[in-house]
Amino acid sequence: EWPGDFPEVSEVTWLRRIRERDPAPVFDTLGKNGIASFRAKHSPDIERDYSKLRYNQLWQIDDVQEDFYGHGNDPAKILRPYAYAIVRVSTRQWVAAVTSQAPIVQDQVRRILGFAFCSERGGLPEEMSFEGGTVACDDYLAGLLDDLGVKVHRTSMDGGGKAHPNTFADRSVGHPQGKAVIESNIKRHHNSQAFDHFAQAGTDERYSSHANLETIKTEAVRRAKNGQMLILPTPQEWQTKIYAAMERNNNTPHTAMPQIMDPEKGVRHMTPNEYAAHLKVEEVKKMDERLLPLFTQKGLLCKVTKNGFRLN
Repeated sequence: EWPGDFPEVSEVTWLRRIRERDPAPVFDTLGKNGIASFRAKHSPDIERDYSKLRYNQLWQIDDVQEDFYGHGNDPAKILRPYAYAIVRVSTRQWVAAVTSQAPIVQDQVRRILGFAFCSERGGLPEEMSFEGGTVACDDYLAGLLDDLGVKVHRTSMDGGGKAHPNTFADRSVGHPQGKAVIESNIKRHHNSQAFDHFAQAGTDERYSSHANLETIKTEAVRRAKNGQMLILPTPQEWQTKIYAAMERNNNTPHTAMPQIMDPEKGVRHMTPNEYAAHLKVEEVKKMDERLLPLFTQKGLLCKVTKNGFRLN
């Protein structure tokens, strides 16, 4: 409360006092660009040191559109494949992935989780972070996870955007969603395939050689229709390449992992698989396989009649 009558001051004085109290400037962003920009640039910072996590304490799951072109089931269709994948945050391992020729749907999300929960390679996490898009955790899946004792976090998976320089930091600092880990893995995944494919998307396509890629895609369709040798990978080939790239990441030294003395290479960082073997408990808690149908199908209530009588 202001003591006495509120003083009359000039607009210049008001602006000076506001800027003294708001050096960021937070209120400028809110007034000029709205709530979304305000949340992206000025939301409270939260620091979480992922190096202290237990083996299966936190998983993150997100979608990836691959940076290359390939054939679909119809060889005349040229597309950029999709993958939906799980990362174990403590070890930076890719735990499981599903590939698709179209954007991932909810049924695929439930299936990959169900199989990962039953797998020795996966197990049951204590917490899971989901993206906020169309394939985010729905109420049905949230109910299943709650029954299994898995805490659900619904967040954006973009690492906070360009306003935050720590988007790909190993130690997530600077944005409350804290998705730097999976975004970093996705970036490594793209980079590891940078020279594996003939028709590479990304920067080259968008800024320098779009016409060349269009020529390649046109030639690929022509060859497919004429029964000639294909120049782009088939679905089986690009699926194999995607999974191989993820496994390559799991066996490549990662700067977020502790350092060890390698007799051949000297001091280096551990690979995700090596650190997982170090962290892993003797017996990983897994989901009973008898619960898997809950993740692969939904029960539907149907009205059934026979000879005019309604049956339950």
